[in-house]
Amino acid sequence: MCATLFRLSVSVFCAMLLTSLASPLALAQAPSASSPVAKHLSRCEVPVGIAEVRPNAGGLSVDVEIELVLIDLFSINDTDQSFLADLVFVARWKDARLSAANLAGSLSGCKVTLDEIWDPDIRPLNQRALFRQNGPRVEVSADGDVVMDVHTLSAFSSRLDMRNFPFDEQMLKIKWASFLYGPHDVSLTARQSRIEDHSDWSISGWSVMNNESKIDIEPLNVGEEQFVRLDHEVSVMRAPGYYLWNFALPLALIVMMAWTVFWLDPDTASGAQIGIATASTFTLIAFLIALRTRLPAVGYLTQLDKLSVYSTVLVFIALGEVVVTSSLAHRGKQLLARRLDAYARWIYPLAFAAGLVVILSV
Repeated sequence: MCATLFRLSVSVFCAMLLTSLASPLALAQAPSASSPVAKHLSRCEVPVGIAEVRPNAGGLSVDVEIELVLIDLFSINDTDQSFLADLVFVARWKDARLSAANLAGSLSGCKVTLDEIWDPDIRPLNQRALFRQNGPRVEVSADGDVVMDVHTLSAFSSRLDMRNFPFDEQMLKIKWASFLYGPHDVSLTARQSRIEDHSDWSISGWSVMNNESKIDIEPLNVGEEQFVRLDHEVSVMRAPGYYLWNFALPLALIVMMAWTVFWLDPDTASGAQIGIATASTFTLIAFLIALRTRLPAVGYLTQLDKLSVYSTVLVFIALGEVVVTSSLAHRGKQLLARRLDAYARWIYPLAFAAGLVVILSV
């Protein structure tokens, strides 16, 4: 019993001794208000209320520089009038309230969120869907220069003019606007936009011609209010090779197939003439049915649509001419029938060539 009490007393004494030794050590290790660690913690704090009021409140507008970095272009949807792009949006402005001279220390290197500071609230107007977003990420320099960037994968709506399809050039627009500030509060400027190497872009069948920002456009009017805006325009040109080989060439071959009926004698080969003309007509109809599923569904005729219509007219003209010459030959007017075929041999291809020229030039 005595031994047990003795061991318990020793344990309590040792615990009290360790506690008395650890307390001064902990006090010595704790950062004081003047230590570098405490200074770092305090200098990364953004003053309350800055986010609610813009810089130069009541004075000159804030100059905001916009830059767009186009990383990848995934698809251009002719039917939906939209495109899918991977891009980085960068905005730069100066807020002297965040400078080291105005604060206890510099915010350079600090983790600052967009909710803590003022921002021009610039967002895309024609964003149809957002699939991925990284950011926004904010950096503040010692001079109060703020850089905000956000990386997004988004679908944007853009009106496409398909009249020259498949030789068309399209202007893909990304429209940006501030949803809070007008021209008196924010002034937008554009930095030269960049395009990453597009040789390995995901999209095929298009080539990029130009990429620039347009700031000389009218403000966004919502009721009686105006909001600043700018447009980024990416000019692209379609590569027509796929459509020429897979659609235009077969159409031309079907038209030439119907042309061969004029080289057969209407008296001795009228059956073959009618057979070839009928086969050409049915072949063309079947091809056009398959073609419609691959062409853009728009409310006007494209150049490829005009070629399809013109080819249909020529094939049916060839069928009608065969019926006429066959009828003439059966009524004993073989000479007139052969003369009509002789004229058609040259008029038909010349009409086809002239039609191509007109279609491509209009």
